[in-house]
Amino acid sequence: MILLNCALFVFGCLLSSTVAQKKFKSKHLPNYISPCRLSSDLSDCIVKHAVASIPHISKGDPEFGSPSLNPWVLEKLELNPSSQLKILFTNCEIYGLNRAILKDAKIDFDKKRVDIVVYVEQIKLESHYNMDGQILVLPIKGDGKTNLEFGDCTFNYSVDYDLITRKDGKQYAANIRPDISFKINKAHFNFENLFNGNKQLGDNINKVLNDNPQDAINELGPAFSNVINLAATTIIRAYLLVVPFDELFVH
Repeated sequence: MILLNCALFVFGCLLSSTVAQKKFKSKHLPNYISPCRLSSDLSDCIVKHAVASIPHISKGDPEFGSPSLNPWVLEKLELNPSSQLKILFTNCEIYGLNRAILKDAKIDFDKKRVDIVVYVEQIKLESHYNMDGQILVLPIKGDGKTNLEFGDCTFNYSVDYDLITRKDGKQYAANIRPDISFKINKAHFNFENLFNGNKQLGDNINKVLNDNPQDAINELGPAFSNVINLAATTIIRAYLLVVPFDELFVH
């Protein structure tokens, strides 16, 4: 399993999101999210309630600034998997995140840390791409359409947070610090118009990637996990930072 700290990437993207509000405004927990009681079965409660709430959350909620995940649309996504490879995606559509399944959740209130395990059966990315560099020790360069698929994906996502007391006297989460690790078991790569449309070279590169999916995942996967980190962090910020903490977890 590969570990990736992509806090800088997430921070930069979130600065321009609607979630990063300049003026704080407290909100009540929406009716499609049920709070859990502080008890020994807290983890089970969170997982159970997630089954009911994820379909609603994935539709997006303008009031909270959370995006739709069906699909999740990004105008621009720049990934640098290594110092030897740069990829720019534009008009990017990501499918499958709305079918994410929360498998486990743990909260350490003393350490102020949340750990969750999320499973996604299939993630598809459709986009225009511009790529230049080297992958699997082979040179690669292209500009065109791409269709990428990742299957049987498990993401271990963690968030450290602080608690602050605002003017209303209530405590809220703040200064969240995300991290992610992942395991992707299946992948399929299709980059069109590689090497200025040289079909033979392009087909050969796509074949190498698809014949060696785990090696390709080892090089490209960490960068693409940025996308999952960004999605999870955007949604968590949308609710966790504006709803009083005692409404999220009740006594």
